[in-house]
Amino acid sequence: MKTLIKLFNILILSILLATHTGWAQWSATNSGVANTLWDVYFTDNNTGYAVGGYGTFLKTTDAGANWERLSPSFNHQVFSIEFKDESTGIAAGEYQYMTRTNNGGDSWYNVGNPATGWLFDITFVDEDLAYSVGYGGLILQSTNGGGSWSEVSSGVTDELRKVYFRNTTNGYIVGDNGVILKSTNSGDTWTSKTSGTSQKLRSITFFNDFGGLAVGDSGTVLSTQDAGESWITIDIGTSELLMDIVFSNSTDGYIVGDHGLLLKTTDAGSTWGTIHSGTDLLINSIHFPSADTGYMVGAEGTVIHTFNGGGTVGSQEVKVNNELIIYPNPANNILHLDYDNSSIIDFEILDISGRLIKSGYRKAAALNIGGLSPGLYIIKAQINSQIFTDKFMKK
Repeated sequence: MKTLIKLFNILILSILLATHTGWAQWSATNSGVANTLWDVYFTDNNTGYAVGGYGTFLKTTDAGANWERLSPSFNHQVFSIEFKDESTGIAAGEYQYMTRTNNGGDSWYNVGNPATGWLFDITFVDEDLAYSVGYGGLILQSTNGGGSWSEVSSGVTDELRKVYFRNTTNGYIVGDNGVILKSTNSGDTWTSKTSGTSQKLRSITFFNDFGGLAVGDSGTVLSTQDAGESWITIDIGTSELLMDIVFSNSTDGYIVGDHGLLLKTTDAGSTWGTIHSGTDLLINSIHFPSADTGYMVGAEGTVIHTFNGGGTVGSQEVKVNNELIIYPNPANNILHLDYDNSSIIDFEILDISGRLIKSGYRKAAALNIGGLSPGLYIIKAQINSQIFTDKFMKK
């Protein structure tokens, strides 16, 4: 009987290995720093910039293979960077800090602005028009390519985290306490929209003229199908902190967040699947300079890239509530089992020979696997009357 069980487990493992196509699509590169990286932006597939803690400014000219450290005169958090062309870019951060380059990052000069607190995001709408948002409902507008800035009324006092324009006319801002603002006149005025949540919203994007998504704390995902006039909450099966969302084309989108979470959709957000990100750490930002080339940055100087469109979604679809979600994979010390917080999960961890290594039961939560030796394992979980079998790699 034991022999049959072992053969069954080996068969299951072989099938899983053959069908798991989400692995090895993203690769880490050495950034040369250990500070948190908050944002990444590429002007083309080869030339990019990353910013982060303690005034960290990085630049690559070889598609992320090597990074050099730039030297603007700032020693605090830098939260956002964006370029309007290959030469002109602006970065923003703590203490109303804003700095500008006109020569591809070779030199930087500080830009005065009326902010009194932190600036969390910055974006160019066109050659001349740019916006930055931040502390206390602050919206800054520049009409000369970031050379000078003036304040625009937001009508709110909450921290504003992200500003996004889907074209030169229609813009959106999200922030704390579920704030969503919309402009239909290139950002001159903004109106508040009902989000239906009090969660902190951290990022927003659109995949066509009407369909958009916003993400934030505690796994919050909001969807609109009427150009941002109304929003509904959708459940994609995670309670993780979600930091950023982007679309590389009209159908393929990505969400990144805590514990190395990387989700992908290939149907404009109708369903989401897990992709192996290559890290257990917080991912703060994701950027695609083209449909196939993407970059992510996060905690401890993490930089991860893909050159094949981010890979194929694995077998774990996370929109449906009756699926067991296992992540990150590979994992260091913590393996997350997400299902339904009210459900008890009976689990077994087996090695590749079918030998029982660990078993127990708990509500959907984080499972400590720190005592396991590095290698490939099978996890079997019974939830109510359903049995799930998957595999994971222990680093």
